Amino acid sequence: MLILGFIFFKMRMPEGSLGTFENWLAQAGDIPHFLHIAEHGYSVGDEFENLVVFYPLFPLLIRMFSFVFRDYYLSGFIISNICAVVAGCYLYKLATLDHEKQVARNSVLFMMLYPFCFFMGFAYTESLFLMLSIMCVYYARRGNWILCGLLGGLSAICRTQGIIIFGVAAYEYVVQAADRVHEGDFTAAEKIKGFFKNLKPTGLALLLIPAGYGGYLALNKYLFGDWFKFMEFQAAAPWYNGMDWFTNNLQQHMNMAMQYPGMAFIIYLPQVVLFLVAMLLVFAGIKNKVRTSYLLHIAAYTIISFSSSWLISGPRYMLGCFFMFPVLATLARNRYMKIFITVISSGLLFMMFYLYIMQHPIM
Repeated sequence: MLILGFIFFKMRMPEGSLGTFENWLAQAGDIPHFLHIAEHGYSVGDEFENLVVFYPLFPLLIRMFSFVFRDYYLSGFIISNICAVVAGCYLYKLATLDHEKQVARNSVLFMMLYPFCFFMGFAYTESLFLMLSIMCVYYARRGNWILCGLLGGLSAICRTQGIIIFGVAAYEYVVQAADRVHEGDFTAAEKIKGFFKNLKPTGLALLLIPAGYGGYLALNKYLFGDWFKFMEFQAAAPWYNGMDWFTNNLQQHMNMAMQYPGMAFIIYLPQVVLFLVAMLLVFAGIKNKVRTSYLLHIAAYTIISFSSSWLISGPRYMLGCFFMFPVLATLARNRYMKIFITVISSGLLFMMFYLYIMQHPIM
């Protein structure tokens, strides 16, 4: 992907070198914000104080890696690519808990062909967030609640949507305790008693997930005396992003697509299409008997992500809705459906990556 990006870059800037390509990448999108926090930390009372809207885990890891690699962008790049590989491995392991190996392989394939997956290869939070979230669910399924809580807590200080994984973990905790009761022939009273007996004390570690989000709020309180100061910054320039009904957001996108047709296929329509695809995958997952917690996560993640007054990075955020990929993989049991998904995803990935390198507003 990096080689292809450099080829596209040379098409746009024939005199450009590998060094200028790296410098350009380090200035693209949100990357400069992460690098600034990694180098200087959060600040109060200056032009950079609004960077508290970016969660601390990724910049902290960049800072730690920079002691070894002596370069902030290189550190972020290495972190993202390592996490992308680990995320793919754990998605495969997670999918094999419910499906045959072919579905597991296709789950990873479709994640890597997601039209905006190139963000995983650069210094963004996507790979780190995916890795932590997928590992959190995997260890929840294995009943390792301590690792699940730790990884989920880290996910919650990586991205806003990290807190959503708490619902999946808590659901699995309850379901696993209930399933062990149903394995025997018990009376109703015995089942209730057995259910509470099966709730392992290590399940308390799941509280680390909301605690992670609480840690981010505490950072806001420490810096600005306001637990939710980040929301004030998000609503102001340059983001103008507050909370709103997802229906209003979708309607706004359709209106903007008609007003600015040149931007329609770059920003507005992809977000509407992704919302509809995610919702359709929930129903497809029900038909294909995909695990309930996974489908609830797709619905919750999508609705929360789109409950914004000004969303322009929806396609990138939806990369974190990783349960979409196993659902797509169940559909791909049909050979022709697999070909269709692969061809469409590959074509869109190539196009969106090209537009990103050509400095179109792919964010």
